[in-house]
Amino acid sequence: MALSANIEAAKNAFARRHGLALDDSSTVEAFFTHHVLLQRNLNEFLATQSWQREHKSMVGGTQDIQLDAIVVCINGKPIRPDDDLRDIEAAAAEGERPIISYVFVQATSEETSGRRLGQKISAFSDGVLSFFLNDGVNSTGINAAVMEWIGLKNRISALLDDNDLEGCCECAMYFVWPKVMQPDDNLARVITLAEDKIGLYPKGFSRTEFHAFDRKRIEDLIASAEAERQQPQTAGCDLDVPLANFVRLPGPAAVEASYLGFVSAKDLLALIATSAEGLGGLELRHGLFAANIRSYLGQGHRVNGAMVQTLNDPMQRREFGIRSNGIAILAGGCTTVEPGRLKLVGAQIVNGCQTCNVLFENRHVLANGIGDDIAIPVKIIVTPDRELAGRAALSLNRQTPIDETRLFTGPDVVDALAWRFADPATDERNRALFERRQDEFAGLPAAGHARVISPYELARAYASVFLPHPEHVNVQGKQPIIDKIRDEKIFGRTQDITPYFLCGVMVLRAREALARHANSKSWDRYPAKNLLLYAMRLIAGNTTAAGSQPDDLESEAGKAYVARLGEVLLNPDVARRIADEAVRCLILAPSDAKQKLNAKNAGTSKLAEHVRVRAERVTV
Repeated sequence: MALSANIEAAKNAFARRHGLALDDSSTVEAFFTHHVLLQRNLNEFLATQSWQREHKSMVGGTQDIQLDAIVVCINGKPIRPDDDLRDIEAAAAEGERPIISYVFVQATSEETSGRRLGQKISAFSDGVLSFFLNDGVNSTGINAAVMEWIGLKNRISALLDDNDLEGCCECAMYFVWPKVMQPDDNLARVITLAEDKIGLYPKGFSRTEFHAFDRKRIEDLIASAEAERQQPQTAGCDLDVPLANFVRLPGPAAVEASYLGFVSAKDLLALIATSAEGLGGLELRHGLFAANIRSYLGQGHRVNGAMVQTLNDPMQRREFGIRSNGIAILAGGCTTVEPGRLKLVGAQIVNGCQTCNVLFENRHVLANGIGDDIAIPVKIIVTPDRELAGRAALSLNRQTPIDETRLFTGPDVVDALAWRFADPATDERNRALFERRQDEFAGLPAAGHARVISPYELARAYASVFLPHPEHVNVQGKQPIIDKIRDEKIFGRTQDITPYFLCGVMVLRAREALARHANSKSWDRYPAKNLLLYAMRLIAGNTTAAGSQPDDLESEAGKAYVARLGEVLLNPDVARRIADEAVRCLILAPSDAKQKLNAKNAGTSKLAEHVRVRAERVTV
């Protein structure tokens, strides 16, 4: 099938980025699947797994049951076939209803007539129904990877049955075809029949949705993804906000406009949702929440469940607005479209993601004028100043503790690193527990905490090992690290994660070396840990004759340099000796430097120079 110029160009760029054949039909389908799952609010890392099939994150099919990708989410979090469900089982036993989302994608690039298109849509829904009806034993015509997902589905079904929980599941089907779909009666009928077909599943769903993506919608997805890549902090949507119930607030010169007020739940729904290109129904504008610190946690989350209860109780419903913290919108600019209405340009909802999603998922409750009687508090801040916008977003989320590192680190980077540190193919001594969420491993026994690495610790380690002036990493506080993350000099979304994995392994070896040395402190209290990692890098470079570090680690020379360091630092026995030698470089510093070793301003230029001179003489 001939693709439009926009889709063809984006598809070719996607193929080159991932080393795929330009003209292979599977490349086109991987490309479509990737963008649809990004629209579904999965992050870049997880969407990529849909066609790479790594880590059992998602799987592709060919002709077996007409499925190109399967995603299962519980309470908004993607779940893999072999994930532990004990926490969800415990919550279900306490009566908490998990929200289960089954998402399926079928993409095709075939040249197809209108009748044939209807047949493919019907076959897609047949495949989805076969997935749900399969007992987990009959594998005829179904590949082993899909059978693993059927096994997960059966585990979830058993969990719901054991706890007599109903109405917890939704089914969403995405069909992608790169020609213009005509929303005629025949296509609408086929889609309705597909939804009705899934309704035959005996256990039933709280909601079944079919989303048809044609050329126009694919091009919109490509444009929105490109805008986010180019301006990750400011990309967003345009919003036309009624100002009848707002007052303008004074603000600093960098703030173009600031308003405080409220909108009705009905008007808020109109802002956050969009019609599905004439094919019926509404869809959430996921791009509004790209900069939100927390993704949607699902209706099964304790707080969100309480909001759902309030909405569904006629006696409490009108109190929804006064119980709500409200939402906060940041925008890069604004224009007055007509008296009483403001167009926000590049808008992001930075606080209120849970409220918006709950209202959207329960929009049926807002019908018949009920949505007019619920007032949602809203704050609007318009500023082109990204630094100010970042500070505002952080402060607007202070109702619960926030690690600034996590505010500016993309979730795809966090997920990719967490998988890399836990990869079963990695030597067990080099594996670590990388925190996706703050205090994720707080319940571990004390001995296990030596294996935990937080995003900030890894960012600091990377700055110590590979960025200039490791002597400044501690003495200048946390802010320089945060600034480098915001500028994507650390945790950049296009950066290779190999150097970060190497730094994490170095942290493990350095912690162990300090524990072996009677005169040193524990890692957390060791004031010169940045120079310890710096010394390890120098010694590893000497040992492998890696030469000088290139300025650009993303260049071929930079990648070769990191690979040479990895030859010794990923060998636990050799890395142990390197870490011990690095500790000696610091512990055996001259007396005037040793005094600084235990001071708050450890890492001075004098000590750094001593470490450099001594480490450059050492090989193991």
